[in-house]
Amino acid sequence: DTKWRLTEAQMETRLGEQREVLTKAAPFVKPGGKLVYVTCSFFVEENEDQLEAFMKEHDGFEIGALPESITSRSYSSKYGARLTPLKTSTDGFFVGVLVRK
Repeated sequence: DTKWRLTEAQMETRLGEQREVLTKAAPFVKPGGKLVYVTCSFFVEENEDQLEAFMKEHDGFEIGALPESITSRSYSSKYGARLTPLKTSTDGFFVGVLVRK
């Protein structure tokens, strides 16, 4: 239930941790390999904004496609898909795929 009691300070900490994880994981992805980014959040700041910032700093990656089994049951954007309780009977998640060029 932490996500329901999130403060601004906790959000800033979380955003920093997410940026760090993405940055540290990037060198381990081989050319043609995929880095799958998943959060249990609906916040654009934790999802699309994180991937957009990553893409600006890492030109060796591009946004990858998600399987239709996910996109057909979610709200999709340029950067990924938002799975909601209404459409997927989950607590709610975001998933995006980055592919190393």
